[in-house]
Amino acid sequence: MKRVGAILRGTVLIFLVAVIAMNGILLIKRLVYKEDLPSLFGYSIVTVLSGSMEPEFSPGDMLLIKTQKNYEVSDIVTYEDQSSYVTHRIIEEDQDSYLTKGDANNAPDGKRIPKENIYGAVHLVIPGVGNLVLFLKSPFGILVMIIIFLVLTELSFWWEKRRAKE
Repeated sequence: MKRVGAILRGTVLIFLVAVIAMNGILLIKRLVYKEDLPSLFGYSIVTVLSGSMEPEFSPGDMLLIKTQKNYEVSDIVTYEDQSSYVTHRIIEEDQDSYLTKGDANNAPDGKRIPKENIYGAVHLVIPGVGNLVLFLKSPFGILVMIIIFLVLTELSFWWEKRRAKE
């Protein structure tokens, strides 16, 4: 039983350190390198805020976006539109732009998207996790993770001292 607890503590600590490190890297890329949608190894994370792509994905879902060299009709892509990110399906392509449309929308988007404005295509959808990601990316979420990490570390040291006395 003690071994299971140690493995569980170690797993939680590794997860927290990884999330904190990833947030730190993405924050540096956003603040120092001025990346609009920071990526790690060509992947970015976005959270769905509207129902324009239902039933493909819903508000609160997390999307893993991967940068590609080329995109095709029917790919679901993320692009910037007036300082917000939109994730819609490509329905038409020409020499230098795409026409996109949300699956739940009746009409295509109002303007064509230049090819260079595409950040990436949806690689993975994780239902419901986007709200958690938004929280973990927030200053308060980062603070909560650091506090949890410190508390778990202290508890781990306390537990080891207690076991050594027995």
